[in-house]
Amino acid sequence: MAPAPPSPEDGEGFWGAPTSTLDWCEENYVSSYYVAEYWNTVTNVLMILLPVISTVIMWRDKVVESRFLWANLSLFIVGVGSWCFHMTLLYGMQLLDELPMIWGSVAFVYCAYESHAERGAFNAKLFLFLLTYCTLTTVIYLTVINPLFHQVAYGILVFTLVGRGIYLFRNCSKQLDRFLYFYCTALYAFAFFLWNVDNNFCPSVRAARKALPSPLNAVTQLHGWWHILAGLSTHCQIILTCNIRASVLQLKSNIQYTAGLIPFIHHSSPKYEKNHNM
Repeated sequence: MAPAPPSPEDGEGFWGAPTSTLDWCEENYVSSYYVAEYWNTVTNVLMILLPVISTVIMWRDKVVESRFLWANLSLFIVGVGSWCFHMTLLYGMQLLDELPMIWGSVAFVYCAYESHAERGAFNAKLFLFLLTYCTLTTVIYLTVINPLFHQVAYGILVFTLVGRGIYLFRNCSKQLDRFLYFYCTALYAFAFFLWNVDNNFCPSVRAARKALPSPLNAVTQLHGWWHILAGLSTHCQIILTCNIRASVLQLKSNIQYTAGLIPFIHHSSPKYEKNHNM
């Protein structure tokens, strides 16, 4: 589902007229001459900062496999790409947002499906399958230039992760943090709900925005909330999988919540020496 086209009240600023195939419900160049969609841009900061902080913690612990560092890097790149896209609304920046969503998601899929592999094991078949999926998706999307195709391709990866999560919940309850599982799932489900409301009821959302005083009207920037909640959910998913992996490898780990909302995983008294295999 593509968002409603921009209304006449949408302005034009530093980056010129939008060339992207999507233009979201936030009015263009209202808050800043240099940023096309201000709130849709700045709400990516969580997706950029969280993987950086998480990577530093994991690196210091010296026992986390490199797959989780790649997963953090993937989330970081998605956040940067989304920032650039919403700041400019240029087609090239749209690709910088959308293609990393596909390529990054396969890193999450690999981590989730290899949660119980032997330490240092590399699943070449799964890796090649995911690489093929990303390559074909990229080539087709660059050819058809249809946002719906990208959304379906991304949705397949999301449902693949959901399916793996359900399997782990039912069969690996001793290794899975049940609270984090439900927290992660609820965040993403609510984020997806807001994304759909923003897309399908844009005129009503804009009307509500106009009726509220500034800065209170910022709460109606539902695509921005999608960035915050989906980004936090993805971070939680990485932490959840990393915690399962620690249990499988008999590593001592604990999950600590910053501000009671943002989880980070810490390892202590490692049984194994540093190993950066996949």
